[in-house]
Amino acid sequence: MNFGDWRNSILCYLSADSFEPEVLKARLHASPGWREEFRLAFEAALAANNFNIVEWQRDLNFQFGSDRELRAWLEKVFKFLFASGGTPTAPGQ
Repeated sequence: MNFGDWRNSILCYLSADSFEPEVLKARLHASPGWREEFRLAFEAALAANNFNIVEWQRDLNFQFGSDRELRAWLEKVFKFLFASGGTPTAPGQ
């Protein structure tokens, strides 16, 4: 899975218009192959740490105070999807 496909999935399930992290998690766990591809792409995105806050704010329709805040939120999403992290809240809530 490339970065664009991963990002599109994030936008589909986690934007302000369709904030459904539980649905994303359920779909990932229902499809082990997609889950692994998505996890690897998510890890690569976090490792690259090349997030354009302006684009993410526009596309997610959420406001982040800084690049660091955006990354921290994405890390919470990752922990929820692939570890024992709690359900992430929409930014600003």
